[in-house]
Amino acid sequence: QEHTRTCIHTHGTCGVLTGDDVAAVDMDEIFRGVLHFHSDSHHTEAAAILAQEARKRNIPVSVDAEKDRQTPYLDPLLELATIVLTNDSRLIDYRKRKTKEWEKANGRLPLPPPVFSTSGGNVQYSNGKYGI
Repeated sequence: QEHTRTCIHTHGTCGVLTGDDVAAVDMDEIFRGVLHFHSDSHHTEAAAILAQEARKRNIPVSVDAEKDRQTPYLDPLLELATIVLTNDSRLIDYRKRKTKEWEKANGRLPLPPPVFSTSGGNVQYSNGKYGI
C-alpha cells in the first residue's frame, strides 16, 4: 500500500526559489541565530545553496527527501545533509549511485550519513553500515 504518510504542502505565492534568488541575499542575516537547517527538498537548487552555507557555518542539515525529484541539485543537497529522512525505497537510484567505490573515488568517507526511512508504520534507520 502506497499511503504510508501524509504531507501537507502549500506552494505559496513566491513561485520556485532559484539559486539566483538566494545568491542575492545576505547570508549573515539569514543564518543569524540558526541552529539547524532543514529542507523538505522542494526548491532544490536554492536548498542546496543554503545547505552548503549552513555546513560552512557548522550548522547541521537535515533533508526530507520523499522522492527523487530528478533535478541536478538533489544529489548535492543530499551530499550536504548530516541526516536524511526518506520513505522506504524512494531513493533507490540515488543509493545505487553512491557506492563505497564512488565515495572513495570522490574523496568522501565510505559511509553515507544516517538515513531514516518509513515503511508503513515502521521507521528504519541506517548508519551506512547496513542497507535499509
